[in-house]
Amino acid sequence: MSTGAPPRVAPPAPQPLYLPGPDAPLAAWLHRPAGPVRQAVLMCSPFGREEISAHRAWRSLAVALAAQGHCVLRFDYAGCGDAGGDEDLPDLVGAWLRSVHVAAEALRGLSGQPQLVIAGLRLGALLALEAAAGRSDVAAVVTIAPVLAGRAYLRELRALQAATQPATPAADEAYDGLEAGGFVLPAAALPALEGLDWRQPA
Repeated sequence: MSTGAPPRVAPPAPQPLYLPGPDAPLAAWLHRPAGPVRQAVLMCSPFGREEISAHRAWRSLAVALAAQGHCVLRFDYAGCGDAGGDEDLPDLVGAWLRSVHVAAEALRGLSGQPQLVIAGLRLGALLALEAAAGRSDVAAVVTIAPVLAGRAYLRELRALQAATQPATPAADEAYDGLEAGGFVLPAAALPALEGLDWRQPA
């Protein structure tokens, strides 16, 4: 029995891109809708083990949004995933924030939309909030299971580090940064991450 609704047209396959950036080229995937663009959505992923765990669902969300008419961009931060650079980039947290800005500018141009929505998951939500505060083209920020304070997030990572590493590491394994779940944050990046705080004052 026909409902009278037009058939949904599947969006095109995601388009892989490399975006030039001030710190390193960024790997990105553009999900275009099959028809006119309703809105541009920039997706800021989590970090480390959480990014791996959420990758399939994050991609599925981008596909679903494109099927609803949105132009969506996923990307890897400088020093992460398939982007250029590594954890030893100077000002790593600043490089991540600049990555959000690079991706936002690229999405505006690719989508033809003057404004965008930024969606962030876990640490990506904290980076989305921080980046959006410095932009005038963000219509909304959507946070999913957000990290709202870098200091609290680092406590979580240190707890994971303590649970997964030997109590007495070998001398050649000593590291002055933070390694949790197989992912590393250098010591120089920790103060910058601790300085990000979007909790509401009591």
